[in-house]
Amino acid sequence: MEKGLYKDLIEFDFSQNAVLCSQLEWSGSVPRKDYPYMLVLEDGSSRGTIGGGVMEHNVIESAKKILSTGTTLFSEFDLGHSDADGEGGICGGRTKILIEPFTPDIQKFWKSLNMVRSGKDELVLVTEVLEGEKITCSRVFISEEFLFSDFGGDTIAKIKSSKPKNKAISFHLEDGFYLIQPIIAQPLLHIFGAGHVGTSVAQLASFIDLDVAVYDDRSNLANFNHIPNAKTILTEPFAALEKKIVINPQDFVLVATRGHKHDLEMVRWMIRQDFKYLGLVSSRRKWKLLVDKLKEEGVTDKQIRRVHAPVGIHIHSETVPEIAVSIIAEIILESRNPKLSNPNI
Repeated sequence: MEKGLYKDLIEFDFSQNAVLCSQLEWSGSVPRKDYPYMLVLEDGSSRGTIGGGVMEHNVIESAKKILSTGTTLFSEFDLGHSDADGEGGICGGRTKILIEPFTPDIQKFWKSLNMVRSGKDELVLVTEVLEGEKITCSRVFISEEFLFSDFGGDTIAKIKSSKPKNKAISFHLEDGFYLIQPIIAQPLLHIFGAGHVGTSVAQLASFIDLDVAVYDDRSNLANFNHIPNAKTILTEPFAALEKKIVINPQDFVLVATRGHKHDLEMVRWMIRQDFKYLGLVSSRRKWKLLVDKLKEEGVTDKQIRRVHAPVGIHIHSETVPEIAVSIIAEIILESRNPKLSNPNI
């Protein structure tokens, strides 16, 4: 769930009625396949998006109808129309949307997500929809040891099979419909270097809801006036950062210091960490020199192949903003499909 929408959900004051719209299933070509959410308010405004276009318009219209009735809908929306001049969606797929009144109890549940994310257990979010005389929906966070007794054997098997894949799945069983979503800790983008490229990447990261930490020993650059959207800024010598920073497996790292000496220091340290992505701003010649040095120090080919260098998707970028776009694009690709992002791994 996007940070902006999540903030709207947990801070909503219920001064007007609202409806929560959740994508629980999709097939074929649809605008979004990441099970998004959208909040529709009584005044006709909305927060978040489930894909835009005609489909989203139709979902909003359905949401408006239940604002007064308080009922819950679980509806399929067809995007397979073939008339390019018509009003229907022509993506070619189908999606099922749960449309339900947004209540204080649902808000309380989403508020609990912060507490769940701070725990050490590997958790999944199970959304259960029962279709009888009326639609009912329940949500629960579960782990291997917690609340499995609330579900039947088939459901438990499906939940367990979804966890290693680290991706959401939905399925139908005799007793209802289920969406299983792994709860992944919020990633952090660590940027070593507050120069032109590092600053531009930090600015763009906010557009994809990615928290940013920036490190540089130049306080005139590494400050919140210069990089206002950073979550954390440290003005320490690069050599001292190893004792102050924790890199988590879901984190992204960009090395963009002012010189090859610090680049080598940071890559030498980072390459032995467990991270999601490590990129280095460099030329091909510079990277070859650093690779030769790292191999002399015992760094393996497998470790070196984890580094994206030169960093960024090749889009013939020249300017700093263009380079930043190529880096953010590569980070998105890494988060969605690592094999395409770095085929050498």
